[in-house]
Amino acid sequence: MAAEREPWLEGAVSRLINSPATPGTRAAAYLLLAKAPGIKVVDDIPGTFGLDGLALQFQWGQIVIDRMTGRLLGRQRLTPEGVAWGAEIVRKAGWSDVRPVPPSRCVRCTARL
Repeated sequence: MAAEREPWLEGAVSRLINSPATPGTRAAAYLLLAKAPGIKVVDDIPGTFGLDGLALQFQWGQIVIDRMTGRLLGRQRLTPEGVAWGAEIVRKAGWSDVRPVPPSRCVRCTARL
């Protein structure tokens, strides 16, 4: 049964990380994930690059959250033994009205940017 939940959880965490959600939406998502079966809430987790915080830990990884602001600090992938082996750091998430500019040597960039 837990294996069936993993794709849903991984998708939810991915959308949470890649979305500049409002603080209220992010808080609701954290609460939903924290109460999901198989999730472990770990306080005072040493995050990557000194980004310490609260973690929502899954079988395959964890997301690290700043306990004071609720800001998502990043995601760490874990080995089966629980050792972090990879990480994604979130420096800033937000909305923008600025149109993206592709790098000058971008090979597969389209005009739709």
